[in-house]
Amino acid sequence: MNLAVHGLDGNILQGNTFYEDQHTLTGRCDFVMANPPFNVDMVDTKRVEGQVGEGGRLPFGLPGTNAKNGAISNANGLWIQYFYAFLNATGRAGFVMASSASDAGNKDRDIRQKLVETGHVDVMMSIGPKFFYTRSLPCTLWFFDKGKPEDLLDSVLMIDARHVYHVVSARSHVFTEEQLANLSAIVWIYRGEREKFIALVGQYQQTSAKWLSCLPQRIEAHNESLCELAGWLRSFADSLQGHAELISSEPNIPAFLAELALAQTPTLAPSSVEKLTETLGRVVVEPEPSEKDPHTAQVRRQTELETLIPLLKAAQTEVEAQNKTWLKLLDTADKHYRALGSQRLLNGVEFNAKRARELKKALTSADFGKDQEPSVRDHVLEAFKQAVYFIQQTHWLHHRFPLGLYDDVPGLCKLVSRTEIAANDYSLTPGRYVGVTVEPEEDEEDFKERLADIHLELDELNQKAVLLAARIQENFEILLK
Repeated sequence: MNLAVHGLDGNILQGNTFYEDQHTLTGRCDFVMANPPFNVDMVDTKRVEGQVGEGGRLPFGLPGTNAKNGAISNANGLWIQYFYAFLNATGRAGFVMASSASDAGNKDRDIRQKLVETGHVDVMMSIGPKFFYTRSLPCTLWFFDKGKPEDLLDSVLMIDARHVYHVVSARSHVFTEEQLANLSAIVWIYRGEREKFIALVGQYQQTSAKWLSCLPQRIEAHNESLCELAGWLRSFADSLQGHAELISSEPNIPAFLAELALAQTPTLAPSSVEKLTETLGRVVVEPEPSEKDPHTAQVRRQTELETLIPLLKAAQTEVEAQNKTWLKLLDTADKHYRALGSQRLLNGVEFNAKRARELKKALTSADFGKDQEPSVRDHVLEAFKQAVYFIQQTHWLHHRFPLGLYDDVPGLCKLVSRTEIAANDYSLTPGRYVGVTVEPEEDEEDFKERLADIHLELDELNQKAVLLAARIQENFEILLK
């Protein structure tokens, strides 16, 4: 299935890998990538013991066996050796394995010892739970490199990525493309491939600049829709003002009119947005030709970009607050218009329901589950969020590797010698080596900001829930007729 999905040709043969080497791959592969079944038991020892030995598929020996029936109790040690044995003299392997395999004792421990002593274990990476659709267990990524340079033969890079993930649902986590790239960047600078690290940062900064460049135009488009809604609502209010009997018949109309009168008319340049636009013009997003070290230029540019984050967040908050205020007034106007019934028609009160729906749609998030086109609101919020997001990606890398060179980061990564691994009983579990990091406490402003974001999102979901409930009720009534 993977071959078909990626448009690759393959030679698929039926057989049991433990007992049959259908492709005779030993010593032939430049690269191996695999996701084998974990913790397989009951592999017949007699049928695999002939694979043991130099030049065989099991160069480091057999795993432990079940005392009752003599079968191999866990085949993880077989898979690990197969992938190693398949590599040619400069081959690399990357595969997924159960977390328990990096710490298992007895003969599995002896297999790891022989493996570590080759110097070909390159990187070990711990992954948190919920990355599999059918299982919630954590796992470990193993990477071998038979072509490791001499200066790295005595080292293994340990990365604990259990706290790096993106939540899809309560049962599913994934890596974003940027998280994958950031983890790869750690490996690049460990291998001395600093130019890849610099190129990734450059890509992030260019993407940030792209979103920043389209932001003023999107803010203007959003505010034009908001101003049109404000003018439209004021026209509706004016049509009511001349009819005292209408206002008195609906007791909540005076409060609505007063609230509308006090509401600030949206402008094309709210204070925080205006300040942001001015600052954007001062930020240098392209490296100066005279800069000798690209990393130095990127650090300077990043400092300028990070000054925009509080401005971007303040402007986004202002845009969302205005949005919420005027959409609430629109809903209130609609309710009052309906409540007036036939009186509104007799007195010539104007309320174009179709136009009201169009304005509301432009200023409400689209329902992507129904393939709706992004709204004006979606466009402006996307620019805010993406600009901040990509600025933060560079911050993640620069904060941990300020010189663009590898260094141990507590709680994330550590370069471990074979001597240290031996002292830890040949454990290859990253968490045993990288330690923990104490995250700084969240300050009050950050907490308030995060709480405000959650509240806005909840309010939007509640509004959608009300609309959905009304639609369900309407459909239910139609079915009963």
